[in-house]
Amino acid sequence: MQAGTTTLRGMCLLHWRVDPERLRSRLPASLSLDVHDGSAWLSLVACRVDSLRPRGAPRSLGWTYPEAHLRTYVTTGDGDLASYLFAVECGDPTVARVATATGFPYRRADAVIDREPDTFRFRSERTGPGAPPATVEVAYRPADRPPIVERDRWLVKRPVQFASPNGRLRRLTLRAGEYDLRPARATVETNDLFAAEGLPTPQSPPVARFCPSLTMAAGLPRPVR
Repeated sequence: MQAGTTTLRGMCLLHWRVDPERLRSRLPASLSLDVHDGSAWLSLVACRVDSLRPRGAPRSLGWTYPEAHLRTYVTTGDGDLASYLFAVECGDPTVARVATATGFPYRRADAVIDREPDTFRFRSERTGPGAPPATVEVAYRPADRPPIVERDRWLVKRPVQFASPNGRLRRLTLRAGEYDLRPARATVETNDLFAAEGLPTPQSPPVARFCPSLTMAAGLPRPVR
């Protein structure tokens, strides 16, 4: 059942290799860490959420705000490819409150995404109570190289999303349009989100990708029994 739709714009996708053994203990027992070329991956995705709205509602009634989320990659016992959310930094307090009530790890944040002639700048700083402080600042722009590879498709083709911030696993089904992935150049100016979530902070530069826009529809979050 489709519950909501939106378009994600100006997406920056930053992917870091991580030793699988440093992530497995953070996952629920029913999920298996997915690896590529022997590595697990942590990803930070920043974008502007454009006109998030219930199915059938006009665009004028939607919410538009900056957002960033931190995720890794998993498979289910049925072999479904999925992502697992550790945190979502949300620039709209209403959306953050509603999403938190559904069992997903949304954090209220002061967030802004600006566009200069050829560069995007994203900044988010947590303001909501009950979570460690975290700030993310990234400058990014599309680039001509290197080419998109099979791993990039492996990272984004994830029609299922899981989260369990309160120890209760939730599942969300996503339906996304085609990713127009492009190489990108990115400078991570501040990122203490990994530490705030108790995750290993990668020391090497990320693989950076850019997607100008992506249509997205989501179902209703459901508990996993």
